[in-house]
Amino acid sequence: MATIFNPTSTYSNKPTATTSTKNWWDMPTSAGKSGADSIYGFQLPDFSGIVSNQRAAGGQMLQGQDQQVGNWLSNYSGAINNQEKMRAMYSRLGDELGLPGLMSQANTLNATLEAVPQTYTAATRGFDTNANQLARIVGTKQAQLAPLAQKATTQAQFAQDQLGVQMGLEQQQQAKELSPYTYEKEFLMDRIARETSMFTTANENELNALVAKMQSGVELNEGEKKRINDLTIAREGYQNALAVQKLSNEGSLAVANANNAAKSSSSSFNWSSWGL
Repeated sequence: MATIFNPTSTYSNKPTATTSTKNWWDMPTSAGKSGADSIYGFQLPDFSGIVSNQRAAGGQMLQGQDQQVGNWLSNYSGAINNQEKMRAMYSRLGDELGLPGLMSQANTLNATLEAVPQTYTAATRGFDTNANQLARIVGTKQAQLAPLAQKATTQAQFAQDQLGVQMGLEQQQQAKELSPYTYEKEFLMDRIARETSMFTTANENELNALVAKMQSGVELNEGEKKRINDLTIAREGYQNALAVQKLSNEGSLAVANANNAAKSSSSSFNWSSWGL
C-alpha cells in the first residue's frame, strides 16, 4: 500500500512559522533593550551622556580658571595695598633726612636776611642816625646773616635732592617686589589659553621643528604637510584665546592699577606706574 504524504507530519517540507520582528529596533538584546539603543546586539554609545560629561568638564575647567585668575588678582592687589603709600614714604624719608628742620631754618634765615633793611630802618627811627650809618648797620648785619642763610639753603637743597634719590630707590624696590606677579600673570594667561585651545607646548615645538625642516629645504611628505597645516590652525586658536585672556584681564587689572596710580600721584614727584 502506498504511503500517503501528510503535509502536517514531522517530515513535511512546509515552512514552519517562526516568531520574528518586523523592525530592527524592536529586536531584543542581551541587555533587554530595544534596537533603538543597540544594533544587532551591540550597545550604542550614550551620546547624551558624553555631551553632558564634556559640558561638565568644560564648566569645571572654566571655574578653575576663574578661581586661578581671582586668586592672582587678590594676591596682587593685596601686595599693592601692603606697600607703603608714597605720601607716607615721603614724610618718613624726609624726617630721616631732617628735611623739615633744614627747610624751616633756611626759610627763616633767608627771610631775616631779606628783611634786614626794613628791620633796621624801623629800629633806628627816632634816633640820630644818618643814611650812611644806617647803610653800614644794614651791611654789617647782612654780611653776618648771608653765609648762614646760604649754608642753610645748601643743606636743605642737598636733603631735598637726597629725598628724591631715596624715593626713586624705594619705588624701584616696590616695583621689584611686584615683578613676580607680572611673570605669574603672563604664565597664567598662557596656561589658560593653552587649556582652552588645547595647543600644548609640545605641539608648538613640533610645529617649529616642521617649519625649520621646511625652511631648510627638505621636502615634507603628505603627512607632515597635513600636520603642519593642522598645527598652524591650532596655534591660531591658541593665539586668539590668549588675546581674549588679555582683554578679559584688562578690566580686572584696572582696579589694581588704579590703586597703584593713586599711590603714585600722592606726592609732587612724577612717579611712574608699575606697568602691569
